[in-house]
Amino acid sequence: MREKNILFGIIFVTLIASSYGSISLDGVSFDPAIISAGDEVDIILNFQDMSALFSSNSDFSNDGEYKLHVWIEPSDTVTKNYVTFLDAEGDRNIGHLFTGDVWRKNFRIKVADNAPVGTYELKAVFQYEVDGKLSDEIQEKYFTMNVKKEGIVLDLTNINTVPAQIKPGDNFVQLNLYLENSGLKDAKNVEVSLNLPENMDHSYSTNQVYAGLVAMSSSSQITFNIDLNEDLEPGMHELVFNIDYKDLDNNEYNKMITLPLFVQSKPLIEVVESSGSGLAGSSGELVLKIKNIGDETAESVDVRIIKQNSQPFDFDVRSNYIGELEPDEEGLAFFEIDIKSDAEEKVHDFKVLIRAKGDSDEGDDTIYTYSRRAKFEVDGVAPNNVLRLGIAIGVIAAIFIIYSMFIKKK
Repeated sequence: MREKNILFGIIFVTLIASSYGSISLDGVSFDPAIISAGDEVDIILNFQDMSALFSSNSDFSNDGEYKLHVWIEPSDTVTKNYVTFLDAEGDRNIGHLFTGDVWRKNFRIKVADNAPVGTYELKAVFQYEVDGKLSDEIQEKYFTMNVKKEGIVLDLTNINTVPAQIKPGDNFVQLNLYLENSGLKDAKNVEVSLNLPENMDHSYSTNQVYAGLVAMSSSSQITFNIDLNEDLEPGMHELVFNIDYKDLDNNEYNKMITLPLFVQSKPLIEVVESSGSGLAGSSGELVLKIKNIGDETAESVDVRIIKQNSQPFDFDVRSNYIGELEPDEEGLAFFEIDIKSDAEEKVHDFKVLIRAKGDSDEGDDTIYTYSRRAKFEVDGVAPNNVLRLGIAIGVIAAIFIIYSMFIKKK
């Protein structure tokens, strides 16, 4: 009797283990049949049980012991990155598949708007549930999906600037670009923002440009205005643009694009030292040491002192011609200053205007103007020589009168 029970148990286990069957994926279809980036796609799977254990005349709906779970998953990296599974489990789970029965199940996915053209691999996963307990056996069937057309493809053209040649210190520089959609779907709510590197600033408060709708195979011009600081290094700089947009189904996307911006070199002249002092009521000399700290030769350098009307000084000559300054070369400018007698004893501040022409050998005919500052100290009051002379004459006159009176008495 015990041997019979053991034999029956072996037969029962064998039947249950075999009852899961071998699933065959007979067909896969897609709607739409030609898939573009940005599409929502229905995936229809046809599958059946290939085992010979059960009769196809049985009705699965009357067999409540079995339930087949079916779902789809990405099978490669590109699918994971560019496909969203809107309905990965499809419609209701079905009962046991009997031999010869072909079943159909629908799933839904969304292909990203920026998905590249190519072949995407997915897999269908099958798992039986027996008497409320999931089987340990999982069957996977692989299939591919071809994305044949590009959806929204936004890009920025190279930057055109106004002026064409930009240099450190330039303000309100226009950056003109074209935002192009070379794809086959429209983009809406398109907004482009610009992140600037160090020593560049936006001329206005916003760093964003709203482009709105950019239809497929069309373009839209956008413009940014920026200021270049004097301390900006000449050469190539990278500008980072972020494009935020939606497709017509209101799915949101972001794309980052980096474009180069070339900043040309130019002469840059600084006052590195100013010295000079004098007494009120006399004259003094102001000496300015200037230096070309830029990367380009400065030609026809001229230094001019700008005096306010209220300042107690006069200049015979207010400008001093230096000539040419190579990069890192220094020059001296001298100014004779007449100090009025009512000048206050303190350090006075002058505005210095330096004009220079760009390097003609480099084709730079730009006239550069630099506003700088200089210091001059009034450190005392000069003796009043007229008063001294008057006192001396008075003393002499008094001596003469006293002497004359003394002679008359004799």
